[in-house]
Amino acid sequence: MSTRSKRTILFLSLLALGVAGLSAKRLWRAEASLPRAEAGVTRVSPALQLPDFRLQAASGKSFARDDLAGQWSLLFFGYTHCPDVCPTTLKSLQAVTAQLRARGRPVRVVFVTLDPARDTPDKLRDYLGYFDPAFIGLGGDAAELSRLREALGVYAARTEAHSAAGYLLSHTDRLFLLNPQGEVVALFAERSDSRRLVQTIVALMQAG
Repeated sequence: MSTRSKRTILFLSLLALGVAGLSAKRLWRAEASLPRAEAGVTRVSPALQLPDFRLQAASGKSFARDDLAGQWSLLFFGYTHCPDVCPTTLKSLQAVTAQLRARGRPVRVVFVTLDPARDTPDKLRDYLGYFDPAFIGLGGDAAELSRLREALGVYAARTEAHSAAGYLLSHTDRLFLLNPQGEVVALFAERSDSRRLVQTIVALMQAG
């Protein structure tokens, strides 16, 4: 296979993982192949620094980029009216974080809303509390939220629904792993197998 063909395949694969917001140069740097044990994972090398932002946590306190420093974090974008992907993912993260704590590898979960109009701090707190009160919910200014998600290539498209939930959002469902410096080091497409996800996260932690 020619070098040009390999680059074409890599580019299309990374677009499918929802990282279209990254620069072309950064896309080429992501690893083209991973061990079978890490299927569904894309490492980001060098690590991607997030833009400055200031949002509102479900606790009511301000939350900025620097607040992500100090420990490993899993970042997930969703909304509380989501009928399937979000609750399924958060349930999986409930198991993942429990297993990581048992291994002495705590990871913080940060849920960033794509629906700030409906996801008030109280709503986020009640919703995330159902899964784990330690999960951090972020909302606030729509422009700040858009800037953050666009930096990570996260899309969200509104669709009208004839139900009590009102409108729905079709959105990126990737998990972003952040190192203790608050930088993105990996993206996860497959997250249903909590044991496998834990093993991969531990391996990434050990690799630094």
